[in-house]
Amino acid sequence: MPASRLASGRDLGRLRQLPLPFQPNPVAEWLDRTSHLYVWQKTALRQARASLRARRGVVEPVEHVFARPEPEPAAHAWAITGALLRVFREETAARGAELVLVAAPAAVQVYDDLWAELEGRAAREKLPLSRDHPEERLGGLCRAAGIPLLALAPAFRDAAPHHDSTRREEQLYYEGRFHWNDAGNALAAASVHDFLEDLGGPGRTMAP
Repeated sequence: MPASRLASGRDLGRLRQLPLPFQPNPVAEWLDRTSHLYVWQKTALRQARASLRARRGVVEPVEHVFARPEPEPAAHAWAITGALLRVFREETAARGAELVLVAAPAAVQVYDDLWAELEGRAAREKLPLSRDHPEERLGGLCRAAGIPLLALAPAFRDAAPHHDSTRREEQLYYEGRFHWNDAGNALAAASVHDFLEDLGGPGRTMAP
């Protein structure tokens, strides 16, 4: 899939595709399907990296999505996101469909202990963070583009009332911080279903 970036100069604000060669790894794909050990070691490595990141006390580039004010790379990434959303909306409309965006919350937005740990690392770098900045940013981009937005963070927080990633009965992510587990997927599916039903209410036609 080609990479995209915003053009500069007189084409400012327009997307331009750049070649990005991608070669899938058939061995890794096969191991994902057939090897429990391979899948386990990937999870173990993620846990190890998370522990190392916490000990190092640094904020990873991906975590700059919470920064406000935004560092220049993060602001540029948001600009590209807005441009991509406009293109997606135009392409779906041309096909007689409607684009709807669902914002999936990170675990740090749900669990207070994880957020406190991130804030501690950010404080060492004097980087101000806002927990709801991604949804606020996406909300602005979607309003400007006329795209309905479902932010799942409130539903996920309601489903984890203690906001503690170590409470197994409230874990919506594997190990409390990685990908959604079965409970997280079920909650997201139910939320999206209800949102789409409301969106396609009386007097409105939803594309199949």
